Amino acid sequence: MKSSDNFVHPLSVIETISTEQGEKQVVNTWAFASMIWSGAIKGNKNALKMVDELFTNKHEMAQFLRASQAGNQSMTLKVVNILAFALDEKIDEAFESKKST
Repeated sequence: MKSSDNFVHPLSVIETISTEQGEKQVVNTWAFASMIWSGAIKGNKNALKMVDELFTNKHEMAQFLRASQAGNQSMTLKVVNILAFALDEKIDEAFESKKST
């Protein structure tokens, strides 16, 4: 993968849902994690901030970033997996805190 390419995790899904405001396209966690990491690889500051927030091991994050920028697909897949699970945890935390208020 060149740093200009977007990585799409094999479990990524984009769906169209109907809402009161009309049809909307939504992505699953895998697709969102793929978008975030693709942005981070390209140096997008917002994506890098999100990755920094989701990663607990900052040293590992820098290592994954260098490997992904060099085209290492297996490392890219591994980091998107980490991000997807971290996003799921953040979503669960947000819903749990909503329930308890």
